[in-house]
Amino acid sequence: MITLSCEKQSFALASPFTIARGSRTHADVLYCKIDAFGASGVGEAMPYKRYNEDIDILRDTILQQHIWLCHVDDTLEDPLTIIRYKRALLQEKCPAGAARNALDCALWDLEITISKQQTHYYLGLDDVKKLHSWISLSIDTPENMANKAYEYFILSRDKNLPLRLKIKLGAGDGLDKERLQKIYNKVGNGHFIIDANEGWSIDETADMMPFLTECHCALLEQPIAAADSALLSNITPLVPICADEAFHTIDDLAKYQHLYQAINIKLDKTGGLTQAMMILEHARQFNYKIMVGCMMATSLAMAPAYFIAQQADFIDLDAPIWIAEDRIGHLMPDAPYLQRPDSQLWGL
Repeated sequence: MITLSCEKQSFALASPFTIARGSRTHADVLYCKIDAFGASGVGEAMPYKRYNEDIDILRDTILQQHIWLCHVDDTLEDPLTIIRYKRALLQEKCPAGAARNALDCALWDLEITISKQQTHYYLGLDDVKKLHSWISLSIDTPENMANKAYEYFILSRDKNLPLRLKIKLGAGDGLDKERLQKIYNKVGNGHFIIDANEGWSIDETADMMPFLTECHCALLEQPIAAADSALLSNITPLVPICADEAFHTIDDLAKYQHLYQAINIKLDKTGGLTQAMMILEHARQFNYKIMVGCMMATSLAMAPAYFIAQQADFIDLDAPIWIAEDRIGHLMPDAPYLQRPDSQLWGL
C-alpha cells in the first residue's frame, strides 16, 4: 500500500530577504510525504510566483498524481522496482516544477531508505566532500550591504576560508554600481557572484561588464529577462553569464549554449533530483560551468541538492541560514559550510 500526503508549512526568516522582484519574510513551503512498504520518504516544494506557482497550485498538482502514484501493480513485487517505476512515470505525468520536485525527492528518499544503502553510494558517488556555500547578500542600501559583507568577511577569515558572496542587485534604483563598489572597498577581492534576477536591461549589462571585472566578479547570474536571452549575443561576456530563470530542464542545454556560459540547476525548476542528475550528466558536453542553487526553503529542500552540488563549480545552498528555526537536521550549523544530510532529514 502506498499513501501520499502534503501540507503547507511556514517558516519565518531571521530577517527579510530582498531581490529585484521583491521581499519576503517567510518561506511558505509544501511538505510532501509518501509512505510505502513500512518506510517513508519526504520532499519539499517552494512555489515561485515568477513561474506562476503558489501553494494551492502545487497542492492540486501533487494530489492529481494520487491515483496512479498510490496504485500498486500486482505484477511488480519488489518494492525498489515499484518505486523506480513510479519515479519514471512521474517524469511523464507531472510537468517540471516545484510540485514534481517534492514528489520526486520523496520517492528518492523512500527508495534510499528501503535500499539501506548510504545516500551517496545509491546516487553513484564514491564519496562526498564538505561543501562551502556562497552566502547571499539581500538587496539593501549600499552602506548596509557593505557592512553585512564585512560580517561575512570576518566569519570567513576566522575559519580561514575565502570569502564567497552572492550579491543581489537589480533593484532598478541606479545604485547597483555604488552597492558593488562599497562592498569591494569594504572587503577587498572576494569571490563574488552577481545576481540581478532579470533586473537589468541589455545596455545596463554591457555597461556593468568592465566594472564587474574590476571587482574580480566570478559570475554574473541572469542579468536580463529570460525572454530576452537572445540579446546576450550582442555583448562580450567579460564575466561568465549564468542562466537561472532562463534555464529549467535538459531541453534548455542546447538552446542556450551560445548565450550563457553557466547554468543554475535548482531542483524546484528541474522538477526534482531525477532531472537534475540528467542535466548534470550532459551539461559538461556543452562546456557549461555548473551552479547548484536553491529557492528560499528549509534544509529539507537543500538535502537532495547537496549530492548534486558535489560536482558543481558554484554552490548556492545557503537558504538554511535565513530560516529563523529550521527543521531537525539543519544543514548549516557551521556556516558557510554545509554538512552532510542525515537520516533525520533526508536519505541515509
